[in-house]
Amino acid sequence: MNRSRSATPPKTRPPIGAAPRPGRRRTIRAPRIARTAVAAALATGLATAVGITPAHAADPPHVRCTLADARIGESSGLAPSSRHPGIAYTLNDSGNTPDVFAIDTNTCRTVAVLHVSGATNTDWEAISVGTDDAGNPAIFAADIGNNLGTRTQVTLYRIAEPATLADATVPATGFPLRFADGAHDAETALIDPRDNRLYVASKLFGAPGSLYQAPLSLRSDQVNELTRVGPAPDTSTDGAFAPDGRSFAIRNYSDITVYSAPGQQLAKFAAPSTTQGESLMYAPDGKSLYVGSEGANSPLWMVPLPPEAIPGGPGPSTVTIADPGPQTSKFNQQVSLALRVSGGTAPYSCSGRNLPAGVFVNASTCVISGRAWGVGTFAAEVTATDSAGAKAVAAFRWTVNWF
Repeated sequence: MNRSRSATPPKTRPPIGAAPRPGRRRTIRAPRIARTAVAAALATGLATAVGITPAHAADPPHVRCTLADARIGESSGLAPSSRHPGIAYTLNDSGNTPDVFAIDTNTCRTVAVLHVSGATNTDWEAISVGTDDAGNPAIFAADIGNNLGTRTQVTLYRIAEPATLADATVPATGFPLRFADGAHDAETALIDPRDNRLYVASKLFGAPGSLYQAPLSLRSDQVNELTRVGPAPDTSTDGAFAPDGRSFAIRNYSDITVYSAPGQQLAKFAAPSTTQGESLMYAPDGKSLYVGSEGANSPLWMVPLPPEAIPGGPGPSTVTIADPGPQTSKFNQQVSLALRVSGGTAPYSCSGRNLPAGVFVNASTCVISGRAWGVGTFAAEVTATDSAGAKAVAAFRWTVNWF
C-alpha cells in the first residue's frame, strides 16, 4: 500500500513464490524443497502442509473480473450488498478518503461511491454488512488498523445502506472500540448475520492472532470492549460470515481458514496468489468465496469451497495422505518435506515411525524436518489422523547416504 499518505509504517509484503517445477521430486535438498512446496501451493491452489485441502477439482478458482477503477487502489475488504443482488462494497485503507465503493461482482464496474461524512480514514481495513438498531440494512467500515500499536482506541463506522445506488454523501455513526487485553493491529472485521454481533481478528506476523467479540449491542456514547473468544490465523487480513451464519472464513496472504465456531476449524486451503490479498466475502449461495487484493487493476477471484468447509455438506468420508515417494538425503543434511493431507475432517495431526535418527514429524503441520544422523535405508511411515479419529498412512523408503 502507499504509506506516503499515512503516519503508520508500511506493511510487510508476503513473499511471492515462483511457479512449481513439473515432475515428482525424489531427493530432499532443503531448503529448496520447502520453497518449491510453497510456490506450488501459491501457484496452483493446492497446499502441501497439513490441514490444507484442495478446492473442488471440477471448479478451480478463477478470476471473475478486474477492478479497473483507478480510485480503488488499495481495496482492503469486501462485503455483499443486502439490498442489491450482484453488488459488493469495498474500501481503500489508510490515508485515503472515507469512501465506500459499490461494485458489480460480474464486471467489477463501480456503480456508486458513498462518501461517508463524519468519519476519518485513519486506517480503514475491513467492511461488513449488518443492520442498524431498527433492523434496517447497514454497512460497517472498520477503522481498526494499528501498525505501530499506538492506537488504544479504534472505531467502527455505520452507515445506512441506500435503497437506490447512486453517488451520495451519507452520515455515519461511530462506535469506539477497545481491546480488553491491550492494543492490537487488526485488518479483519466480520458481523454474524444471525445476531448482528461484531467480531475482530488481530493481525500478528509469524504467530497466530486472536478472535475478539464485541458486545451484542454497540453504543456510540461509550467505548465498546472487545474480548478474546478464540484463535485466528497468523497475519489475518480479512474475514466474513457465511450467509446463514453457520460458518465463517478468515484469510491471510496465502491461506483461507473456515470455522464452524471460534476455535473450531472446518477446513484450510490455499488462497489464489495475489499481490497482497486483503479481502474476502461469501457468495450468496454460501458455496464459494470472492477474494481480492490491494493494488491497481487487482483481480476479483471466485473460489469454490471444498465440501468440508460447508457445514452439513457432503464432505469426503476418508482422510488421505499423499505418498511422497522414495526419499534420499545425505548424512547431517538439513531436510524438510511437507506432506499433503486432505479429506476427512480437519484439523489433522501427524506422527512418524522408522524415520532416520534426527528427523522428526511436526504433529500439527505434517512437515518432516531435521538432520539425518543415521545412514542406511529406512521403511518410513507417517500417520495422519483427522479430528474424528480417522487415519491414513503413507509408507515410503528413505535412504541416507554418507556423501
